[in-house]
Amino acid sequence: MKIRIKLFSIFKDCFNSNEIELEFNSCCLTIQEIIQFLKMKYPKFSKIIQEVKPYILVNGNFVSEDYKVSENDEIAIIPQPSGG
Repeated sequence: MKIRIKLFSIFKDCFNSNEIELEFNSCCLTIQEIIQFLKMKYPKFSKIIQEVKPYILVNGNFVSEDYKVSENDEIAIIPQPSGG
């Protein structure tokens, strides 16, 4: 299964790119499983995501961590705005 992940702001800096493409052997992954994979593979992302809670969008729609991703889905990881 191929997925494309668009990265914004501080998450873009973790990967030195605004987009990455991943391929998995499994056809039934959740957002949570993909985030766990990214945390293991990219230590800088793992550190940042503990401090900055992201919004996750799939094909332009907000989703929860238990959302099941399909082939060729486009995932966006966007930091929640901070402020007071």
